[in-house]
Amino acid sequence: MKKIQIISLRVIALFTVAMFVSFIPEYLHDFFGDWICKGRQYVPSIKEGFSGSYIGCDYQGGSGSHNAQTHWGYRHWLFCMMGIILFSIQSIDIINYIDKNA
Repeated sequence: MKKIQIISLRVIALFTVAMFVSFIPEYLHDFFGDWICKGRQYVPSIKEGFSGSYIGCDYQGGSGSHNAQTHWGYRHWLFCMMGIILFSIQSIDIINYIDKNA
């Protein structure tokens, strides 16, 4: 097999695995510790001279309002970081393979 074919197959395999693995968290919310909030809305004050306030989910550190959404749990963040690190390692290995066989 030619070098470019081997590299192409490795890249295809890398992205195929990444695509299939990306479906795992969508079906295992409980395992990953994900939770659904009801959102965060701004409520204006009814008293004159007072500004309103936000009510609801404050998970994003008070960064304004947001609609109901699923927030990632701790294991979900670990899973994401693992995927990024493994993807980086494989990408570097492919680049090293190219340089070694050049």
